Amino acid sequence: MFEADVSVQVVDGSGAVIQDSFTTATCGSGCRGRFTTWLDVGDHVGPATLRLFQVSADDGSELDVVSVPITVID
Repeated sequence: MFEADVSVQVVDGSGAVIQDSFTTATCGSGCRGRFTTWLDVGDHVGPATLRLFQVSADDGSELDVVSVPITVID
């Protein structure tokens, strides 16, 4: 993970990004770190996907993408 940055997105059912953020993990090179962040999804309620990834320092592509289906409740 480049400089321990973790990119975080919440994507709605239609594929639109409703939250785009990043946070920093406790470890960033050759180890797993912990991280926390708060996400604001506005008034979205229902199915969504939480996407976590790192951005390549070489070309800006998304690396090590993890997608987790979630349900946002009111």
